This record gives sequence, structure tokens and C-alpha cells, in this order.
Amino acid sequence: MSKLLLLDFDGVLFDSSLELSSIVLSIIPQIFPNSNLSKYLQNLESIKILNDDKLIKQNYKKIKKILINEINLFNKYYKKFRTYCTDVDDFYITSKILINHFENKNNNINTKKITLKDFKDLNLKKYNFNFYYNFKAKLKQENQKELNDFIEHFYNKRKFIKENNKELWLSFNEPFKNIIIQLNNILKRNNILIAILSTKQKYAIEEILKFYNINIKHIFGKEKEFIDKGKKILEISNIFKTQEIHFVDDLIYNLLRIKEELKSNTKNDININLYMSKWGYNHYETRKIARKNNIKIINSLREIKI
Repeated sequence: MSKLLLLDFDGVLFDSSLELSSIVLSIIPQIFPNSNLSKYLQNLESIKILNDDKLIKQNYKKIKKILINEINLFNKYYKKFRTYCTDVDDFYITSKILINHFENKNNNINTKKITLKDFKDLNLKKYNFNFYYNFKAKLKQENQKELNDFIEHFYNKRKFIKENNKELWLSFNEPFKNIIIQLNNILKRNNILIAILSTKQKYAIEEILKFYNINIKHIFGKEKEFIDKGKKILEISNIFKTQEIHFVDDLIYNLLRIKEELKSNTKNDININLYMSKWGYNHYETRKIARKNNIKIINSLREIKI
């Protein structure tokens, strides 16, 4: 019986926080043109570059340096709130929280300079699970057209950056180096199947793995529709005819969805071991929930007994 090591992509193998921030911040002025945040972003050199088909062809290291210098605080915000993000619709929700924050008269945005002080109230204690998921349900019900526009712009912008400066786009997806070393050691063994299960677009995963010379043949990523990891993991088990799966994800929502699906699917006798990657996009609250649900929190792939 083959054993399967199934890995999430973002937050397990790669840190894509800069890709997310760059894409989202460059499309905000188009989706929310009248917001205070848009007025600020439109003046940034990096955002002008990401929205211009000639400027974006400059040396990728130069662009990245400008970008990191200008959007560092925004990148930290999105990285912090990534703990809620299972797909692109969540990037819309976290962007709306950010936009609303700067629309508040008490957080009047300085069109010349944003400082750490401007992000003071944007924390996970104030915007906790209850707030976030209630806010998400409300926006998805009331703002479906705007959400659809955001998703379309997001994927178009990723494609635009990739096609006009591939090196820049690839540099936005940085590997967790120690994890990749551990993964390559596991790949040398011939008694373990390895696959990726992610809500990231499949073509993007394939391009990034190819660039970093990581040979994983089996990739279950988004092609057209949303991937429900709870249902997908059962499909994967049938595809590989395996009854022992070790799945690593960094987000509590995905891990709990799998537990929920397994509980409701009483016909299966699959042994699925769930792990939360501590190095990914989670924090102490989500790790606490993981422990309560008997999900093992790991610091490296070496901790998986397979």
C-alpha cells in the first residue's frame, strides 16, 4: 500500500505574500477608484510600474527593490490577515477591510507617507474570526458584482506580470528553503507518493516548480472552479488507491473542512493524518484551534512519520 504525502503550496512550500500584495495593491485603484487608499496607491512608483506594459519590462531586481520599499507595511498587513484566506475571494475581503479602515475619518490617510501608526488598529484581535466570517458573508451577498470584478482583475494581473516580466513574477514566490531541502530528500525515496493540493492556479504552481527544479508530477490546483479540499482529498485517495495520506496545510479552515468531510463520509476507511505548518500563514489562535482538534503542528517536514 502506497503512502501519500500531500502538500499545500502557499504557506507550506512557498511564501507568496509579495505576489499577493503586489497584485492586489495594483488593482485596487481600478476596482475602488474613489477610495482614499486608491488615491494614495496611484502615486506610488511601484504601482505605476505594475500597471504599465513598458515600465514593467525593467530589470526585475530594480522593480522588486522599489516595490518592497513602498509597500512593505501593506505586505505585512496582508501576510497577517492571510490566516483567513483560502482563495481569491478572501483577498477581496481583506482588501475591503483595509479600504474601510482608511475611509474612516479617524484614520485619514496621508497621501504622501503611510507609517506603522496608520496600521495600528488593523489587528486580528479586533478583526477576529466572528467578525471576519460575518463580514465575508455580508459582502458576498451584497457585493457579488464587485467581488467578481476583483477576482477577474486579480487573475488578469497575475497573467500580465508573468507575461511581461516572468523573472519578477517568479521572484514574488519565494521558497521556504529548509522545507524545499527536506522535500527534495523525501523525493529521493521511492516508497512515497508526493502530490500538491492547492487553491492556487495549476499553471502558476507548475511554472514555479519548474523554475526551482522541483519535480512533483501530481498537482491538484485550481483550473476553473473553486477547490474544496475536504471533497478533493477523497477524490485524490481514489485516484492513487491509497489509504494512508499525510496532508500538510497552513490554514485551519482547510484542515477543519477535511475533518468535517471525513466525519460525514462514513463509508471511507482512509487514514488521513493532518498537519499544520507553523512556518505558514497562521497564528497562535489558529494553532490553538488545531491542537484542540488533534491536528499536529509541525516545524518541519522531518516531523512527519512516513
